[in-house]
Amino acid sequence: MACGLLVVVLLVLAVGVHAVWPLLAYPVVDIQISRQSPLPSQPNEQFLAGVGVSDITPPVGIPKMGYSAWARDADGFRNRLKARAFYLKPVNGEPLMVIQADLPASSLVLQRRVAELVASQTDVAVHNLSIHATHTHSGPGQYFSSDFYNTFGSNRPGFDMAVFEFLATQIADAVVQAYQQRRPAKLAIGHTDLYGATKNRAMGAYVRNDTVVDKQQNDAAALRAVNQRQKTARAAVQEKRVQFQEQNDAATKLQGLQRQKQAKGVVEGKRVDKQQNDA
Repeated sequence: MACGLLVVVLLVLAVGVHAVWPLLAYPVVDIQISRQSPLPSQPNEQFLAGVGVSDITPPVGIPKMGYSAWARDADGFRNRLKARAFYLKPVNGEPLMVIQADLPASSLVLQRRVAELVASQTDVAVHNLSIHATHTHSGPGQYFSSDFYNTFGSNRPGFDMAVFEFLATQIADAVVQAYQQRRPAKLAIGHTDLYGATKNRAMGAYVRNDTVVDKQQNDAAALRAVNQRQKTARAAVQEKRVQFQEQNDAATKLQGLQRQKQAKGVVEGKRVDKQQNDA
């Protein structure tokens, strides 16, 4: 009995040491980030919008974040990971930069670094720049300000300065693109309720909230215990619409010329005997 108890105690200690040692023994990385003032924002009489896209696919061989110790190093890719930046500036208002990144999670230190990199090239202040992650489990880790995520999120612990700088630089490039592409636009916002697309996966904890009246924990209750409101924003850039219309006009004219050539029996610059074709 005593021997069995000793084995259990040793196993618990081994698991504890295995879980704690990276937090205590792994090298500490010191990052210096300064808060830079952005460019002065110019007054605008119309709503402005711009879009920028950059590739944030890291090199093959780095660990992936999301499956913890069960993850495997990346050995290739099927689709490239992207960062998409959306510049939005209301009439004579503060500009907002919304970034959608194919990353497992966002990171405060990454947001601060991107803001530092773009300050000298855009008018976006640090408090108006936000990074939103798609929560992919096929993206890199080791770029977080959280030691817990850096240690247990991937199959290898630690903060990777090279990955961090790569992501910050690439995302900053998308931000600068969006700023440089800004132009008059129209903004439309819509919403709808989408039931059944997702559910609450922690009903036991959810029903313990004092504000929750419905204490049921069945599947139907789990579907109701989420925010079902889905919102969509669309920015239509006016110049691009004009260009698209011009392209359509050119295509229509080209089709008209082709029909005229066919009616005259001319195909690719050669005369065709219509009687022979009719026969």
